[in-house]
Amino acid sequence: MTVQPEEVVAEAKRSGSPVFRRILLKLSGESLMGDQEYGMDRATIDAIAEEIVDVQASGVETGIVVGAGNIYRGMSAAAEGMDRATADYSGMLATVLNSLALQDALEDRGADTRVLSALEVKEVAEPYIRRRAIRHLEKGTAGVYGNDPRVDPDAEFLPELTHREAIERGLKVMDTTALSLCMDNNLPIYVFALADGNIRRVITGERIGTIISTPAKEER
Repeated sequence: MTVQPEEVVAEAKRSGSPVFRRILLKLSGESLMGDQEYGMDRATIDAIAEEIVDVQASGVETGIVVGAGNIYRGMSAAAEGMDRATADYSGMLATVLNSLALQDALEDRGADTRVLSALEVKEVAEPYIRRRAIRHLEKGTAGVYGNDPRVDPDAEFLPELTHREAIERGLKVMDTTALSLCMDNNLPIYVFALADGNIRRVITGERIGTIISTPAKEER
């Protein structure tokens, strides 16, 4: 994903066509819970799948990274005192469970999908190999706040940030390593609530939520 010129965005808004050829959609595990305290809500997963299939049908190559908070939250008490490596592997396995649930919902709607995992679970997922992941793509929060708005009702909404600002301010957009990689590769990040239609609104150039990017003069 790259930040597009204003004229490209304006034309996309008029025509409803996407301004991106390829996107990576990061879904938190919590986004799959619906109104539950933990676990998965099928209706919520179905709604997300509908949006993703709609975006994919417009010709946008779509990769998805799924978190594990909805499952790992329920394990948090058991994880206390657990060896760090064991806890990390547990979290990675939880992401596979979420990925399989989302894959099922997507394929129910006719999407051709592959689950790739850094852990070997060959019965249900392919090993993650960068070139293979790219080949699969070729074949077919409301935003960021200065503080947690659920805790601080006066938290400042931040419509635009640089990668460096997000890192230096310790904003919990994603982990610091991922933010640094996006900065080094000049990849913009769009942070938005997973409300009806928002994914399509973003890919057609509408400005919602927060955009995190690095101006050309700051590129390294």
